[in-house]
Amino acid sequence: MMLRLAALLACARAALVPQAVLDLKRNLHYLGRAGYVFSSYKAFQLKTKVAKSIIKPDRETIDEWWSAQHDWGGRQMYGLACDLEGFHLKALQWLGSRPDLARRRAGPFVVLGARRGTAS
Repeated sequence: MMLRLAALLACARAALVPQAVLDLKRNLHYLGRAGYVFSSYKAFQLKTKVAKSIIKPDRETIDEWWSAQHDWGGRQMYGLACDLEGFHLKALQWLGSRPDLARRRAGPFVVLGARRGTAS
């Protein structure tokens, strides 16, 4: 009985909110999360630039730092694509398939399955 009432309220609420508002909410959600990942990359770029001038790490150390950043960024964008599905998932799949935009890393990597959190 309570579940049926909740379903009826959800349908009524969905009917009252125009589709344009729901689309705007999804797009703002995407832009907020993608913007956070982008700004973290820019901050990390500044951090490595400062570290190069102060502690002068070798190239391998910097590559390890960037590898960790790319792993984090990839997990964040994968989670975003799985959460939003639809257009955003297809757009990010297309972006990931572009070799001129997203270089493949030489070395071991995990191929993720169709469901979130499964690895093959």
